[in-house]
Amino acid sequence: MAIPRLKKNKASGIDNISAEEIQAAGSGGVEMMFKFCSKVWEEETFPQMWKKSIKKKNEFSYDNYMGVVSLLSHCGKVMTSVILQRKRSAKNR
Repeated sequence: MAIPRLKKNKASGIDNISAEEIQAAGSGGVEMMFKFCSKVWEEETFPQMWKKSIKKKNEFSYDNYMGVVSLLSHCGKVMTSVILQRKRSAKNR
């Protein structure tokens, strides 16, 4: 459920994997992400690369309201969504 909800046309994070690439991976890619996310969940260790972000100055903002934009890994976003879904499910039981 987390993969289809990734926003398209967004810059990739430090791993250079775009949301479109994850979504285009098909059922094999989904299965691989599932296995990897399950391992992360069981071992309770979040990959270091997913914790890092690329900081870029937002040059397109008229009043520079946003200042700095942080680009996070889309794989990390999938895992974060999985964790949030599992927490919500456990809370509703």
